[in-house]
Amino acid sequence: MTGNTLWCIFSGPIDFDRANTSWRDEWTQGLIDLGFKKEQIFNPCRKPLPKGMFEFDLDSEAEVCAKYRKAKDYESLCRVMNQIAHVDLRLVDKSDLVLANFTKMSQESIQPIIDEFEEIFSKEVIMSAPHFQTATKMRGVFYKLVTKYLSLQTPTYGTIHEIVNATIQHKPTMVVWKGGKETCSYWMMWLVGHNNVFDSFDALTDRLKSISEGKVALNVKDWMLFDFGRGQKLEMP
Repeated sequence: MTGNTLWCIFSGPIDFDRANTSWRDEWTQGLIDLGFKKEQIFNPCRKPLPKGMFEFDLDSEAEVCAKYRKAKDYESLCRVMNQIAHVDLRLVDKSDLVLANFTKMSQESIQPIIDEFEEIFSKEVIMSAPHFQTATKMRGVFYKLVTKYLSLQTPTYGTIHEIVNATIQHKPTMVVWKGGKETCSYWMMWLVGHNNVFDSFDALTDRLKSISEGKVALNVKDWMLFDFGRGQKLEMP
């Protein structure tokens, strides 16, 4: 994709998945390997804004909102979210391509609970040896619950808002969903198109490369990019 002028934004959960942000860095490198320049990639965790423009660091939005929620200061929380949503949705407006990641719940988010359980379990088992078998069964049930929790989709709402806006604007919107088309929401698959649903980022980048090389058909309605002001009259991949 050498010479492309596409601007791309990543969309995915933040407020309910603060511990799992590394995928955005991995995706950034993946696109750079495809020929994108770093400045063409919008990462909501590193918003392209001058410092001091807002009352707080927008890159730490999850922590700021969590602080206001803990204090039950919902007025301030919504004021902050108003700024965050405005910036993120404007980045969607400015982008040509939207890449969304629907992640699973991460173990990092519940690791403190697991550590606490193990500490209590160890003490209780030592102190109540006659009940060792029962305690061991309880431990097994606990980890079944953990496994079930980690199989759940991370709740995300801003991502849906961004995808809806992008599809209304006829921007190509590609989704990585664990399990791909076999597990993806029917509504989501209809919204973005089943050919835009992938089970991994590697599969997504393979499709981008194939589109760039003209190996697969593309939806002209979505890929008709009028990139005026970027040095070309009309940009097609």
